[in-house]
Parts: sequence; structure tokens; C-alpha cells
Amino acid sequence: MAVACAAAVPAKACRVCGGPGPFYRNGKNADGLDHKCKACKVDQVVASQRAHRPRYLVTQQAQTAAKRGRRAGVPGRIAAADWRGLLDLFGHRCGWCGAGNVPLELEHVYPISRGGPNDPTNVAPACGDCNHGKGAALPLTWFFGLDLPF
Repeated sequence: MAVACAAAVPAKACRVCGGPGPFYRNGKNADGLDHKCKACKVDQVVASQRAHRPRYLVTQQAQTAAKRGRRAGVPGRIAAADWRGLLDLFGHRCGWCGAGNVPLELEHVYPISRGGPNDPTNVAPACGDCNHGKGAALPLTWFFGLDLPF
């Protein structure tokens, strides 16, 4: 009885860390496996997401504001470039309290729910505390704590 001798297949090594794997499948490669091990691939994806997150958030905030404006039927539209310009104008600080190094939200100075336009002239960056504290109040009413009848 003859036993076929299998040729020795060299173990695959990760191109990043040199480790033995495991590897994700990749049909484009000759061996059907990715060039990076799973751990290195995950590290690459996480690093890419962290690098692009600030730009993604700015775009998402502008799109959300545009959607709210359309639903409310108010005129105007805020583009992501307009929102980035306003963030730069305010020095990436809250327009109400001046807080820096905090996540900023797109704040409609004159609220959409009260008929305010959805355009860059009615928008300011605000920290979460200021944005949620103001709510649908008018700026003077909220900022100075006035109890005005309108």
C-alpha cells in the first residue's frame, strides 16, 4: 500500500506583524486568505474609523439639520462645508458658553420649531449642555433667564 506524500506547505505569516494568523478569507489572493492577520486587520479598521470620525460627524450633523428643516417645512439648507466653516469661525468652541474640547452640536439660534430658518445665518455650535438647556427657547429668553410672553 503506497502512501502519497503531501508537499510541505509553508505556514502563512502576516505581512504586518509576522504572526501565524488566523486570517480572513480573500478570494482575490492566490491562497484565498488576506495578507493581514485578523488582529492587524481590526487594528487597521479601527485606526481608519478614528481618523475619519470628526469629518463624518460634521457631515452627519449637517445632514440631520437638513432633514429636520425639510420635515418642518422651513426654508434653507445647511451644507457640511457651511457647518465646517462655522466651527472654524467659532474656533471649535461652544457659541454660548465658550467651552472647548467638548463635542459640539449644531444649534439653531432661532428654533426651527418656532419658524426659524434652516440656513447658516441661524446656526451656531453649542456644547450638549447649552444646546439641550436652551431647547426651543428664544436666545434672549434662555440666555438671560427672562420670562417673556412670546
